[in-house]
Amino acid sequence: MHNRLIQARKNFRMFLYVMLFLSFLFAGTATAAFALVKTKTISIKEISPALFEIDIASHQIQAVFQTEEQRYNNAVRLLKKTFFSGQYMMPAKNMIKNLAYNDYAPAQYTHANLIMLNTPNETERGEAMMFYQNAADDGYEPARQRLANLELIR
Repeated sequence: MHNRLIQARKNFRMFLYVMLFLSFLFAGTATAAFALVKTKTISIKEISPALFEIDIASHQIQAVFQTEEQRYNNAVRLLKKTFFSGQYMMPAKNMIKNLAYNDYAPAQYTHANLIMLNTPNETERGEAMMFYQNAADDGYEPARQRLANLELIR
C-alpha cells in the first residue's frame, strides 16, 4: 500500500512537471509570436490558424479533467468561437456529439439542433428527433418545447 502511494505521488509529480514544461513552452511561443508580429516579420493572419489550433487543443485537454456539465460548457464555448474561425466547428460538434451519445440531455438537445441547422435528410431528421426525445424523456424542458414546436409544423 505504501509503495502504491509513493508511485502515485511520483506519477502526479511527473504530470505536474510535464504541465509546467508545456506552460513554459506555450508562454515562450506566445512571446515569440508577439515579438514577430510586433516587428512585422509575420502577420496575425499568417499565425491565426495555429493560434486557433492551440486554443482548440487547450479546450480538449481541459475536457479530460472536467465533469459532463463542464465539458458541455467547454464545447459550447468552442461552438461560439466558430464566429472567429470555422476551425472550431468540428471539435465543438465532436465534443457535443460524444456527450449526446453518453446521454447528457443538454448535449442531446444541442446535437439535435446542430443536425437540424443544416437541411437534414430523413435519416438525419430521425436522428435529431431521437435526441430531442431522449433529452425530453430526461426532463430537459427545452427539448420538450422543441418537440412540441416540431409537431405543430408537421
